[in-house]
Amino acid sequence: MAIKIIKKETMTIPPGKVKCYITGKLRKDTPEEHVRQRMARSLVEEYGYEKEDIEIEFVIPMGTAKKKADIVVFLPKQTHKLENVSIIVEAKRDSIKPTHADQGIAQLHSYMSASPNAKFGHWIGSESRSYAKIYDKGTIQFVEEIDIPFADGKFSSTLDFTSLVPATDVLKDVFKRCHNYISANQGGSKELAFHEFLKITFCKVFDERFSEKPKFFVEIHQKLSPTSQSEVKSRIQSLFDDVCKHYGYIFGESEKIELKPNVVTYIVSELQKYSLLDTDFDYKGQAYEEIVGANSRGERGEFFTPRNLCQLAVDICFDLVGKENAEKIRVMDPACGTGGFLRTYIHKLFNQILERELAKWGDTQKARSKANETLKSLCDKNVFGIDFNPVLVRAAQMNLVMHGDGSSNIFHENALLSWGEWGEETRAKVTDGSFDLIISNPPFGDDLLVDDPHILEQFALSTFPSRKQRSSMAPQELFVERCHRLLKPSGLLAIITPDNLLSNPSYKFLRHWLLANYMLRASISLPVEMFQPSTGTQTSLLILRKRPKTFSTLKEVTKKASEEPLFLSIPKKIGHDQRGSFVPLRDDSGDIVMQNFVKTKFVRSSSGDWVQEDFEILEPLADDQLPEVFEDFLSWKAEIEGEL
Repeated sequence: MAIKIIKKETMTIPPGKVKCYITGKLRKDTPEEHVRQRMARSLVEEYGYEKEDIEIEFVIPMGTAKKKADIVVFLPKQTHKLENVSIIVEAKRDSIKPTHADQGIAQLHSYMSASPNAKFGHWIGSESRSYAKIYDKGTIQFVEEIDIPFADGKFSSTLDFTSLVPATDVLKDVFKRCHNYISANQGGSKELAFHEFLKITFCKVFDERFSEKPKFFVEIHQKLSPTSQSEVKSRIQSLFDDVCKHYGYIFGESEKIELKPNVVTYIVSELQKYSLLDTDFDYKGQAYEEIVGANSRGERGEFFTPRNLCQLAVDICFDLVGKENAEKIRVMDPACGTGGFLRTYIHKLFNQILERELAKWGDTQKARSKANETLKSLCDKNVFGIDFNPVLVRAAQMNLVMHGDGSSNIFHENALLSWGEWGEETRAKVTDGSFDLIISNPPFGDDLLVDDPHILEQFALSTFPSRKQRSSMAPQELFVERCHRLLKPSGLLAIITPDNLLSNPSYKFLRHWLLANYMLRASISLPVEMFQPSTGTQTSLLILRKRPKTFSTLKEVTKKASEEPLFLSIPKKIGHDQRGSFVPLRDDSGDIVMQNFVKTKFVRSSSGDWVQEDFEILEPLADDQLPEVFEDFLSWKAEIEGEL
């Protein structure tokens, strides 16, 4: 998906308001409204309905009362009257259950009953349910369906892959519903729900990539019958068996899906109409972060790296590496977590490859196909990651599978152990002095000290500069040296580090070692909110280049380092607050500033064809200074280009 900023829109949104996707009018900012707006976008961009045939809060007479249906789809190009209502959608916040007395499915059914020609209805809250209205001997009945029809009258087919749709930002809600459904209906820990959802998602991606005909589907009679639900689980388990064989480095051969048949069936019904492979990087990234963000915070000093910080680090490194070299270099994250840095790098690489293929072929679909082939080949050869947490390793592998691959190069290891203590496969692919670029956010925390003498004695820092070995060291200290060993001479390192390493007098030895071994190219001091609500530790992003030759004396370090160019920045705003909530940019009056974007993507037309269209959309601008930091870096680099 190509995105172009047209201009900063003069329109602003007052506090507590959101802009309606259908009407452009301002609406009250509530959890329900966000669900409704994403569903409205889905009706247009996924189902193919025209905005002109959709109305928000359409009044439906109910006896003497008048009720407002959340979203109503009318017959094509007909006046917005009750007799022309075709589909009714009720959208609720994700805590509302279908059985809710006032806001549940019964409310949807009452609206459908009062609309003579409304044939279909969709309810979305903690779950999503679709219904068809039929007449049986003069009595209205509601029959559950897998989904509502597309604008061309057809339903998502389970018989071929051509009917699958790329998801919009509604995919974030879908992932969240599936994850929550597991927790509510399966029981067990949050980590179990996360782990099992990954298995099902793997099955979906594998089915799209390798099956001749879809196996990842459920029909309505299977969704409603306990016996048929068992059949669905059996088919998905068979698909997962194939996943285990193909991705043997991720799953064990005898591993099973540990979910109840009804839970498997529900998740399949939610995901089956989408093509995860064709869904845009941004939407997949947002959806994936919706579940990994809640499952990767803080237990072992692991903190979810915000996507804007990943983007800043990758943008700077990509620029320093050079466009002409980006497809040749080996990239590593030795504390990869869920793979945020690697995924961001892959996305950046894909855009570069796609730009070249578009110029070569002219045809968007052919160019994307060629770009995906090239991307997979490069990632399988050049993208690597290590993490100590096996759950996060699997999460990172899934992340890379969805975004281009390189998943076979993600290893479950303790990066601080010596090379000889790693597994044979890791040793075969990961060696010292073999990487051009390392981007990482290593674990940090006062309670994570490494005190194993055998590990410590492998690091020069444990005895620098006095030769007396320290009894314990923080992992963030040791990762600075581990990355140095992994890098080639003149290789680049982008690393997140607590500010105390840069300012605390007790870390003077580390700063001395760092400047003796690296050229410090950029130091970006990040706001305290950067990793909140997980941790309030003040951090910095450092960009370092490995020296071809280490300085031997403090005098030499002091003299040379002071002469080397250094980019410094202290952004104050990063787009979210201490609770992790989105913070929009506001003007002097306190109104939200909007930005005009054009998005080019494939959407389903009302005739059922997939067409490439440009969408001009107005979205809130985040109060985020990190993109400005990158622009400042480019200006600084242009001024001192010859010195780098």
